Amino acid sequence: MAGKILVVEDSATEALAKSRQRAYDLIFSDIRMPELDGPGFYQQLTQQHPELRGRFVFVTGDTLGHETRAFLERVGAPGLHKPFTPEEVRQVAQRLLRST
Repeated sequence: MAGKILVVEDSATEALAKSRQRAYDLIFSDIRMPELDGPGFYQQLTQQHPELRGRFVFVTGDTLGHETRAFLERVGAPGLHKPFTPEEVRQVAQRLLRST
């Protein structure tokens, strides 16, 4: 994967603002966040940037409830469960970048 850039934001609101300034190849988002949760962030960001559908990975430390599991299935996004390894991140990133 050439051109690696990692941007970390403190909130989904800040990430939405940054997405207006530059393009991203992949988005890793927590499911549970203050202000705006992962599904809400996904909805708002993909409305602004539909090309990012299929480029999301959701991370969580929680056991996935029915609602969250249904959301991930509906949008086709993979989930990484904390704690995860760098190798798991690399594998999911490569898979998503190859598929779109």
